[in-house]
Amino acid sequence: MPEITPTGSLAAKCVTADALISSRPCLLYGAIMTVSADGAYCDIYEGQDADSGQLLFRVKTTANATRSVKAAPPIYCSRGIYVDVGDDVTYLSILFAPLPLSQQ
Repeated sequence: MPEITPTGSLAAKCVTADALISSRPCLLYGAIMTVSADGAYCDIYEGQDADSGQLLFRVKTTANATRSVKAAPPIYCSRGIYVDVGDDVTYLSILFAPLPLSQQ
């Protein structure tokens, strides 16, 4: 695979419900999640939705805690990023970098 360079700086998108984070190819750098109850989680997919996307990883933590997950190296998401946010997630922040059109 050729070297992939993001378009400028990192972007962050904060959500509290299921959401399409990016519909275009990008690099996933990580996630930060805060929850209010034990068992809360979010699933992060490469793709446009949970049904057709590929599950990359699940983020879980204990009640009233914040957890960060770093992707090192960043994960190339050719079809974008979708998140499935479970119950009791206070917020989820996704750190990513959109790719230039020439690298899609």
